[in-house]
Amino acid sequence: MRALEQNELLQMTGQALGLAATQTTTDLLKPALRRAAFLLAPSSRADLIRFVAEPLASLGVTHNECEVALEELIVYGDILEMRKLDSDDWDASPYVLRPAPPSFVQQADGAIIILGVAGALPTPLTPDLACRVVDRGPVRVLSTDSDKSLTAHLRLLGLTGLSESAWLRMPMVETASAHLQNWIQRLSEVTETPGGIYDLEILDPTRSSRF
Repeated sequence: MRALEQNELLQMTGQALGLAATQTTTDLLKPALRRAAFLLAPSSRADLIRFVAEPLASLGVTHNECEVALEELIVYGDILEMRKLDSDDWDASPYVLRPAPPSFVQQADGAIIILGVAGALPTPLTPDLACRVVDRGPVRVLSTDSDKSLTAHLRLLGLTGLSESAWLRMPMVETASAHLQNWIQRLSEVTETPGGIYDLEILDPTRSSRF
């Protein structure tokens, strides 16, 4: 038995997460968060970040890095943030995270973006396709190599095809006053008493800031 060097531990962790090669700890974050989303769902953001960050702390991973990576996965569609369901645990937060189902988007230039979480597996793709995936920032891009039947193959593997317009759809544009009135209306319809917020301090702007 011998102690592992940090680089060896990095490579072994990357292999366990399905990575062919691991250059930095940043490479570990997104596959680790995808797997954690499957294992913990429905989960709060804080629980998911803690579940990933704490075991990887010895490699230098921080909570802040996990938080940034998780935000990107939510924005680009690998993980879904949605309202709590009646079937969820009673103590689940009002908004929870769930893994998005495996899907793909074919862009106008022919590139195919892979989205979603394949359960505990690193990818929904077969090994010959997985080796053609390249990470471009926050997204996974599958090289088509002019393979016109590739989208049909992906559907046979169980991936759902999404249109680029649906994937890039933005929230409805509204004015600040309309947004405020919308939330005032929604709050007026709430019948349950909201829970407390841990360590919340409300500052009175009419008092001296020197306290």
